Amino acid sequence: MPFNSLLGVKTGDRLWIKREPVSTVVGEKALGQILDPFGRRISDGRLIHGEKRPIGLKDINPLQRERIREVFDTGMRTINALFTLGRGQKVGIFAGAGVGKTTLLGMITRFSKADVVVLRLIGERGREVREFVEDILGNSIERSVVITTDSFKSAHEGCPLLKRTLECLRIGRRFGESWLIHQRNKPRGG
Repeated sequence: MPFNSLLGVKTGDRLWIKREPVSTVVGEKALGQILDPFGRRISDGRLIHGEKRPIGLKDINPLQRERIREVFDTGMRTINALFTLGRGQKVGIFAGAGVGKTTLLGMITRFSKADVVVLRLIGERGREVREFVEDILGNSIERSVVITTDSFKSAHEGCPLLKRTLECLRIGRRFGESWLIHQRNKPRGG
């Protein structure tokens, strides 16, 4: 499946097959960035450089997963009271157009005490991405990675959706791994 426009491609053109897994940039270099699904900055189209990992994730035995024991403070009392989230929990927000999903995500990102937030915005109208980053996220963009495909891009640029979702999980898991390592190396009692 092509990931970009096929305009200009014709019968007889040569193709090169890349024999490497689909991968994404993870880690500190991704922080504060607004990226397309291929790891290019939206602002200038340039690929960010840094640690790359394949988007494929190894299955974790359900009996070996860390249990969710701590409440995640979203910074919003209503959500904390009615829809309590756990630290380390993955959350998807699904609803109709124009009901405030993106605004809600932005508020949680802005007001929570999360060290890192990885956001995947799917199908936003072009102007909404800028409004989201400037008006809703504000300074919290510094601890966020935003991956977006606006609704005006061709369907194939956001596809396959599952791979783009896995990309976000890979980025998030990398930050989670480094947090766990930091916690394990922290001196006890201090």
